Amino acid sequence: MRYVVDENGWSLPNEAGLTSALDQFVELISRCREEGGDIAKSGFLDYVELLPGRDLWSVLSDATVDRDLRVAVQQALSRCVLWEDRYDLPDPVMASMGGAVSEAWSVSWAHARAGRREACALVVLDGTPRQGRKEVARGDDVRALHFVATSRERLAFLRELSEVENLQPDGYMELAPLAFPDLCFAEGLAAQCGRFSRRFDDVRATLTQHLAALNDEFQTIMRAHRGLPSEVQTAFRAKTGVDSSPESPNTKADAKAWGERRIAFGGKETWCEWHTKLEPHRDRIYFHPGNSSMAGGRLIVGIFHLHLS
Repeated sequence: MRYVVDENGWSLPNEAGLTSALDQFVELISRCREEGGDIAKSGFLDYVELLPGRDLWSVLSDATVDRDLRVAVQQALSRCVLWEDRYDLPDPVMASMGGAVSEAWSVSWAHARAGRREACALVVLDGTPRQGRKEVARGDDVRALHFVATSRERLAFLRELSEVENLQPDGYMELAPLAFPDLCFAEGLAAQCGRFSRRFDDVRATLTQHLAALNDEFQTIMRAHRGLPSEVQTAFRAKTGVDSSPESPNTKADAKAWGERRIAFGGKETWCEWHTKLEPHRDRIYFHPGNSSMAGGRLIVGIFHLHLS
C-alpha cells in the first residue's frame, strides 16, 4: 500500500475551502487507485474533527456539502482498508514534525514503513498545514515523509519513491510512466541503464531530476521559444538546472552516428534529436521532443547511453 489517509491531516479551520478540498481529495484518490493496490486508513479517521466541533461523518451526512460530492467522498473512504487489520501497531505512535509532538497513528505507521524501505505517502486535505515533503521524527529516527493533497505533491512522492525503495532498472522503468506521466518511454530502457558510466544506484537520483525536468518543462519552453535551439537550451537550463543540446548538423550528416539515434515507437521510426547531459562529458538521455504524429505529441525518451558517436 503506497497511500494512507492521514487522520491528522483532515482538520480544516472553517467551511471556506471545504468543498474544494473534498473535490480535490476525490480526484487524487482516484489517481492513486489507478496505480493499483489498496489504499489504507486508520479507524481513528472516523473520529477526526473535520470542522470545528464537527466530526467527519456528521459533515458528510448533511447539506454542508453537495450531495454528489458527499457520496463520492464516502465511497472513496469506504473502499480504503484498515491498516490496523493487517499490520502491527507502530511503537511509538508519538511523532514530531516542526518541533510539535502529537499522537499520530497513520504518520507513525508510514514512518515505520519508510524504515523498512517501503514508501508510503499520507493523503491529507488541501488547505491543512501539513502538505508536501516534511521531516518527521519518532524518537531519534528522523525520516522524510510526503503529505499529498494535490497531483503535484503525488508526483513528488512517486519521484522520490525510487530512492526510498532502492529501485533497480526494471522497477524504476515500471514506475516511470506514473512518475513522469507526460513522457513516453521507448522499450528496452531498463536494459540500457547499464550503459551509463556509473552504477545505477549512483546515477538514479540525477536520472530522476532530468526526467522530471523533461516532463514538467521542456515542451512548454520549446513552444514559448518557437523551437529555436539556443533559446530553448538557455531557458531550459535557467528553469531546471539541466543541460540539454540538439544534435549538431555534423551528427545528422554522419549516417552511422545519426543511425544510432534512430528508434521505433508505436510502429513508426523516428530520431532522438536532443539529449540531456547527466554529466558534462558523459551519460546522456536521448529524446525526441515530440510532434503531433506520434505518441499524442508527447516527448519520447528513446535512449540511455554513455555517449553516442
